[in-house]
Amino acid sequence: MKQIINMNEKSIDPCLTCTQKEDALNALAVRLEAQGFVNSQFSGDLIAREKEYPTGLMFPYINIALAHTSPADVNTSAIAVGKCFRPVTFFSMEDPEKAVDVEAVFVLALKNPDLHLDILSRISEMFIDENWCNRFKRTGNAEEICQLIKAYLFQN
Repeated sequence: MKQIINMNEKSIDPCLTCTQKEDALNALAVRLEAQGFVNSQFSGDLIAREKEYPTGLMFPYINIALAHTSPADVNTSAIAVGKCFRPVTFFSMEDPEKAVDVEAVFVLALKNPDLHLDILSRISEMFIDENWCNRFKRTGNAEEICQLIKAYLFQN
């Protein structure tokens, strides 16, 4: 996939210290808004959607949240990522009653809904790759995290 989704060091929090999912989502949404990728409604809509449609995912090597909301709030497609200092509790996408302690939060701001399934698929592939997950967990700064994710998502 050619890189048609913005992602840079300013969109990455390598040490997200939030303890509540709403705060984690807001912190990442603010990063996207500050760069003009999303409008001021994005954060509130993202949090509201998370309450109705949880996004916690359990993978063999790491648990993540993969939050997103309506393209109406998106100016330019972008991704924000936070590596949690301590796990943050979300609820499972597969079983909304089940709590999932996540180690990373991905916020997708996708202008083109046709990209949605492809990017979800690529992110899922990343997190079933044990070597990639180990590298992600060891990576400690925004630039390295950004490069690692971009190399996987935007190859080919």
